[in-house]
Amino acid sequence: MLILYDINRKLYKRILLNTIEGGDRIGLTEREKKRNKKIADDIKNWISKREMAYDTRIYFNGKCYHAIGDGKKWKTIPNMNPKDYTEYANEKTITMTFEGPLYGILNYNTGSKTWEDFHNLIEKHGMFAELGHAWSLALYKS
Repeated sequence: MLILYDINRKLYKRILLNTIEGGDRIGLTEREKKRNKKIADDIKNWISKREMAYDTRIYFNGKCYHAIGDGKKWKTIPNMNPKDYTEYANEKTITMTFEGPLYGILNYNTGSKTWEDFHNLIEKHGMFAELGHAWSLALYKS
């Protein structure tokens, strides 16, 4: 009975946490939320401009941008925890999952102009990107 109670309590806590608005759940300041949104918007625009957004998600502030097709359209999905999708996630900044052209650039074109442009974009915000899996990355403060 105690085990069942503990499981139900954890499940309830998880449901409750996922209903609290994104960044509030993980304790982000307004400044951090604004910074994360700016970075996410810059990444989204950079990827869309290069038509590399196939199956890309950008997680930030407890939500995510989800690319539809090549990234000409994006959907914002609320209450998204990147740790539900990849174990190597950073809830405090940006986490990404991706396939297609972006996957190729980030994994097989190290040192190319496009690869350097992407990393320069991240560094412009005082961050660095670290691959978790070949299909995911998270940003950390430099």
